[in-house]
Amino acid sequence: MNRVLKAPGADADKLRMHITVACHSCDLPKRPLAPCPSCNASALPEPELQAWRISLHARHLARIKQQPVAATTEPPSRRRTLTPMQAVVVLDVEPGPVAVEREQPASIIPLEPALSADEALSFDWDDEPRRLRKSA
Repeated sequence: MNRVLKAPGADADKLRMHITVACHSCDLPKRPLAPCPSCNASALPEPELQAWRISLHARHLARIKQQPVAATTEPPSRRRTLTPMQAVVVLDVEPGPVAVEREQPASIIPLEPALSADEALSFDWDDEPRRLRKSA
């Protein structure tokens, strides 16, 4: 059985959002840390990561600061009535004799011990005396 820690998802190249950086040789957009697909120029990690961070920050800052737009929803077709509802439940069970209440309810805790004191198990495991037992 092949165990996976993370559920498989879509590849990063197939997701909707792509933050790209400009290629240092041809100025066309490309993925950071990857060779340019148009001119095959190798990636420059430090400047590309810095450009990627700046563009990612600018994109999300713009989304955070934009004016909220109210969703257009259609009004409900009819107005909800606030009158109480009534439900009738019909059971297909014949009524039996009603249980008579006892004078004393059954006790949850037994009044007598389950074992006598002579039959109870001992907790002495014949350990040599020391501060902590081996089994502790």
